[in-house]
Amino acid sequence: MREVSHLNGDAFKRQRGTSRDEQNSVTLRFYLQTMDHELLERLLYQEESEALDFKKEQYPFDNASDGQKSELLKDILAFANAWRQTDAYILIGVKEVRGGRSAVFGVTQHLLNQNLQQFVNQKTNRPVTFSYAPIAFENTEIGVITVPLQDRPVYLAKSYGKLEAKAVYIRRSDTTDIVRDPDELVRMGSTAALARAEPVVEMEFANIAIRKRLGTNVQLESHAFDVPNPERIPLFGFNSSYFDTTDMIRNRNYYRDVATYLRDTVFLCPLGLAVTNPSPNVAEEVTVSLELDTVRGISVLDERDKMPFPSKYQTPAINLAGHHTGRRVDVTRYGDIFEVRAELGAVQPGTTKWSAESFYLGARQSVSVDARVTISANNLRVPLSVTARIAILATSKQIEADEIIRVAEGGV
Repeated sequence: MREVSHLNGDAFKRQRGTSRDEQNSVTLRFYLQTMDHELLERLLYQEESEALDFKKEQYPFDNASDGQKSELLKDILAFANAWRQTDAYILIGVKEVRGGRSAVFGVTQHLLNQNLQQFVNQKTNRPVTFSYAPIAFENTEIGVITVPLQDRPVYLAKSYGKLEAKAVYIRRSDTTDIVRDPDELVRMGSTAALARAEPVVEMEFANIAIRKRLGTNVQLESHAFDVPNPERIPLFGFNSSYFDTTDMIRNRNYYRDVATYLRDTVFLCPLGLAVTNPSPNVAEEVTVSLELDTVRGISVLDERDKMPFPSKYQTPAINLAGHHTGRRVDVTRYGDIFEVRAELGAVQPGTTKWSAESFYLGARQSVSVDARVTISANNLRVPLSVTARIAILATSKQIEADEIIRVAEGGV
């Protein structure tokens, strides 16, 4: 292990006098220190899985026993053998926080990639593709082990430390197991190419009116109106001595209905969904599902449930969203859970698909709520699960009858 040394541009240029291996190592480090922070930020909001692990402390390596070093070896083998469709990452110097953003502590010492390569690949039945690199992040450095998709199974030719010879260690969810089923071993031998054929899909919240992606951590401003009691709001029409035949069909409660509309609707914020497919493979029939707890005092509606603006006449206002013929965003309540479900159809390689409509969230008191997100597609073997966060900053304002009438009459 070695102490952290920070690399700036001048130091990078001075590496020209070093050996080719050292120069390649420096080039890799310089690249990773300045790139991929967006990916790292997304990983911090995900939970441990077949493609992600968090380690608060650095792995013991230099001067460590075989038993201690076998922990690092086991994790690399388990991720290499895992059933997944994306690269796997071990973030070292990061502590998992379930339901939120994992905490970055950093490390004071790093492993040398070339030493790890020699350590692992001298013991396995076939070469294991992986890399270790330091990444500067949030005024500290973390270590990142990346394990791409590759041929499997990978196992040890001889026992080492706590690990058994020829045992196929595999990552399942957030734990490590040993493959015991012979049929699974057979399937592993031919799935690397199949896994590469699967798409990669990433979900973000969005402002679909202007086609702007907002990320998975958003803050909404919810402005609520407090309105007078109905008896303090005048009736509509019938205020003139002149009788108009339209008086017969006017909605006498029009102003009061507008007050209800302002109270129950204005505090709701529209929020859409965007799914990006950065892979070269089509994502077929993509569906996004979000689960939010109702106990946090939030309101969640879809377009059909959102109240239409009231009508001046006795014929009730019609919510035109009910006549939508495209793919919908549906909100359903199951006990203490709101489920938001959007079917987006196929997402072509290198493109972003936007939900056809928004759903609406609001609260009368400021609150933050976690959304448990599941993304599925016909050609994804396993649905993806991530956690997103919605913070609602709530304010309220009392409005009087004259302001309600101005809104009802089309005024500002």
